[in-house]
Amino acid sequence: MTGSRELLEKGLKLAFGTAAAAARALGYDKSMMSKILAGERFLAHDMQQKVSKVSILAGLALAAECTGYGRWFRFNEIDRHPQTLIQVAIKNDKEADAVLQELPGMLINKATAEDLQPGDNEMMEQTIRALSARINSDINLLAEISCRYSVDLPKMLAN
Repeated sequence: MTGSRELLEKGLKLAFGTAAAAARALGYDKSMMSKILAGERFLAHDMQQKVSKVSILAGLALAAECTGYGRWFRFNEIDRHPQTLIQVAIKNDKEADAVLQELPGMLINKATAEDLQPGDNEMMEQTIRALSARINSDINLLAEISCRYSVDLPKMLAN
């Protein structure tokens, strides 16, 4: 699993070629870009939006960093071939679907946390883990398709 700053650097290099070229394109000097990539400084908010639009990988890094939702936005360092990622997405989809099938029955007549029975929280956590794995595998598949086949995913997601 790649950390958010490493993923940000990877995304910037894919989008701009080098960290120096990214610094020029974003209006930063090289030392500031080095500090940003080292985690000593943060990209300005308007730059975060700009970077996210030119690089899905950098956008994932910023999303993980800004939200703390690393389980959703982490970049999985597995075999990145689309066929492998498709198989992971299918597997995670089946697992998420299986736990989702049980959820309606558990939640019937339960409006708040106080209504949950012993064991319901465990089922809820299992559902959240399965859904999170599905979200992450889908995001990784979309990111790989975007990068590998030059699909302008940020543009498609903007509207």
